[in-house]
Amino acid sequence: MSGRTTSNTTTSTASSSGGGAAQTCDMEGTHGVVVRSAGPVAPTSTSTATSSPASAVFIAACRGERYPGDAQVGTEFLPHKALPITWFSYGLDWLGWTASWIWKNPIFQADDIRRIVREMCACHSPMLGDMSPALRAWDTWLSNFDLSHVPYNAHFMVNGTMHGLAEAGLKICRYTADHPELSQKPLNPIMFISGLPRAGTTILHNLVASDPRNRGIHLFEMHHLVSPTPPAKSKEALLNDPRIEECKKHFFGLHRFIKDYWPAVAESHFTGPESIDEENYIMSWMGLFFIHGIFAGDAYMDYYLEPDKNFLYRVLRTFLQILNSGFAPENLWIYKCPAHNLWLDALLQEIPDARVLFIHRNPAETIPSWAALQEVMMSHFYHDGKWNRRDIAKSSLRMWRTAAYRGMEWQQRTDPKHWYNIFYKDFLADPTGCLEKAYEHFGIPYTEEARTAMKAWLAANPQGKHGRRHYTPEMYGMTTASLEEAFGEYLNRHCYPGSH
Repeated sequence: MSGRTTSNTTTSTASSSGGGAAQTCDMEGTHGVVVRSAGPVAPTSTSTATSSPASAVFIAACRGERYPGDAQVGTEFLPHKALPITWFSYGLDWLGWTASWIWKNPIFQADDIRRIVREMCACHSPMLGDMSPALRAWDTWLSNFDLSHVPYNAHFMVNGTMHGLAEAGLKICRYTADHPELSQKPLNPIMFISGLPRAGTTILHNLVASDPRNRGIHLFEMHHLVSPTPPAKSKEALLNDPRIEECKKHFFGLHRFIKDYWPAVAESHFTGPESIDEENYIMSWMGLFFIHGIFAGDAYMDYYLEPDKNFLYRVLRTFLQILNSGFAPENLWIYKCPAHNLWLDALLQEIPDARVLFIHRNPAETIPSWAALQEVMMSHFYHDGKWNRRDIAKSSLRMWRTAAYRGMEWQQRTDPKHWYNIFYKDFLADPTGCLEKAYEHFGIPYTEEARTAMKAWLAANPQGKHGRRHYTPEMYGMTTASLEEAFGEYLNRHCYPGSH
């Protein structure tokens, strides 16, 4: 696909800084209602400055409709490659078979998880408000999760994981209900980092969090294997938190089931108990599964893509209020997850002073990378070679195409004081320079201390530090051309030379 603007391209084009002259255009929003939206534009050399309706392709993508080009990924079965399991896992397979077929005792206790979630939703707190949407989220996943292909050893793992996530959500809701004073302490502004997965969001997240005046969230503070409460009372207490060692024991205990699991994952995405991590753990407490969602089929995906996830942003804000009662950053709280692109209206409704920092990269590069990461993280949910990689491609195309186009639509009608775009090639060339401009846009002082800390993080974490996972679009039934076709308007807006 060429870099020209196609007939499907919307005529309002966002600038890299979020600035530019305001232009009004007719858009059909994610709820299917035609609205008159105004947004900043900086027309490219290939676009015009005149208003025109959004294309049917654009509107369908914003709504989360199934991508009509799914057929492009073909029909031939493309078997996945599972990581090798241990003898311990083989033993669990035998135990699981015995429990399920001889004693008729299911390992995965869905009804017990629902009981925990109902207790969570019954907690009353003005900060959290109505939590019944979390019950719907959990019930949608539990009702559609397909266990038929899952090895028995993974039944034990997913049962423990889901119980842990629900219990963590219950602890947070109870803690909030028991501590109404949490809302009385002012909360510093929150920056959300978003964009397509594998677009550089993790590096961007760590750089912003490395600024000593900001505060990202460590994995051990969110992980379901340790208690999320009470919060650390100081920076020193955070660095020496006993939950770190507790989390390590459980976290790396996964190697009892799957050989070299975390090193394999680290080839795509390094994570560990002490790392600054993304809030998909918190989302999972509420039944919004960033990774596990693929196993609950189209019905769960339909729900996941619904835009009105206000309850999630009340939970995210409340979690920071809990941490805030321990100690607060001088400047910003930092969250990061690509899924925020799906629910930007809800985000801003619940957190009106939020800043959203986007990073943009060609989806022909990011989507196959995401598929490879999802395969390695979830390969144990199928026996080796039994998961069709094309299913990963179809799910990825639908979710991230919706996310890309909703982000575009939201920027067109949202005050640019709330958002700023960074472009991957610019970021690779000068990461601290890009962040200096982003800070300036949001009115945040960019100090020499911040620059030094960011450069130190970059020096300590070169790309490829933990290895590189090999993948191609064709491994998942995709091609560069088919991906560029699927994301054509996004590419014209954010990725081609001259588009920003």
